[in-house]
Amino acid sequence: MKQVAQRYIHNRTKAISVDWYMTKRCNYDCSYCVDYLHDFHSPNPPLEKMKLLVDAIEDKYWYNVQWSLCGGEPMIIPWFYDIVEYIGRSMPDEISVVTNGSIPADKIIKNFEFLDNIVFSIHFEYIHNKIEETLEKIIAIEKWRREWNANHDKTKTFIARFMVYPGQLDLIEKMWERLVEEDIEKIEFRNIRPQHGVTNELRPGQNELILGDNTSSVSTADKIKKKAERRSKGYDSQVFQQLIGRNSFYTQEEFDRINSWYKHKTDAKKRNNIERYWEDGSVTVDHYNTMTLNKDNNYKGWTCWAGVQHLKVDPDGRVFIGSCHRGGPIGNIYELDEGFELPTEPTVCDRTWCGDYLDLRVPKAAPGYEHLLKDYV
Repeated sequence: MKQVAQRYIHNRTKAISVDWYMTKRCNYDCSYCVDYLHDFHSPNPPLEKMKLLVDAIEDKYWYNVQWSLCGGEPMIIPWFYDIVEYIGRSMPDEISVVTNGSIPADKIIKNFEFLDNIVFSIHFEYIHNKIEETLEKIIAIEKWRREWNANHDKTKTFIARFMVYPGQLDLIEKMWERLVEEDIEKIEFRNIRPQHGVTNELRPGQNELILGDNTSSVSTADKIKKKAERRSKGYDSQVFQQLIGRNSFYTQEEFDRINSWYKHKTDAKKRNNIERYWEDGSVTVDHYNTMTLNKDNNYKGWTCWAGVQHLKVDPDGRVFIGSCHRGGPIGNIYELDEGFELPTEPTVCDRTWCGDYLDLRVPKAAPGYEHLLKDYV
């Protein structure tokens, strides 16, 4: 049976989502993160330039914006607290941040004051020797969140997200059990993938983003081995070495186990948020992790409302309609002026894969089925 449309069920106000890679600088160097999104040395964007982007979005959408802030590592920006406070003035629909959780718990909690959601990603190449410290930090943040929600009308969410690392599934399961015992409300599993090729090959809009299917001239094993040579301090070499030699990220046993986790270790009602429309008229609700794990995310030729309901800002300040970089940049936050215009019409997808969560949330429909989304775009 063929899928013909999909949408994100939690965007009832047709808000625009802004996926803002605020900085390229990161204190981690995970093997599955593409080079063009992070390094150890790039300067952070000036606060005043960041405010210009916020102003440009708010001039058109005002409060009806879902801000997703990431990096690099956004919370190591010296003025992260200031820009989040600035965004919060308009009381937007949502301000969410994805962090590697490396800064102290009290600093994360301070930033949480102006955030609606924090996703705490657990990266095993860097926390393998700090398991207990990581768990205690998650527990402390969740405790603060619960106390906040008990005393405020607008509640906050906190997600502990396991980046499901090959060879670490037993450890992940033990950590999950501990977090369940501590009553952590939201726990996710995120399947990851090796990145083939060199930086320019991986940059969307120049070549396709390879999803680990061995079509690149540079093998996964060679890519990982090369990246190991430039490792930053703090990574766990024993964990990392388990990847060398793998051209398939997960064994079949691991693949089946991860799928089982998606079905049984999370609350499906809370976890599933992509509403999918099918040719026979039926409708199902799924989770993007399940869709990407099973490569059920090809929309080539579909109408996509990227640009109208979604924007991406990359670490170099360039503004795109999505992480696919379809159509090239429409502006740069370092050069914004009164002539900057946001898109008003949907586009037609020309990519093989749609792999980013926020891109998958954008309403999209196969030719002839756009009417199914008329109430949501």
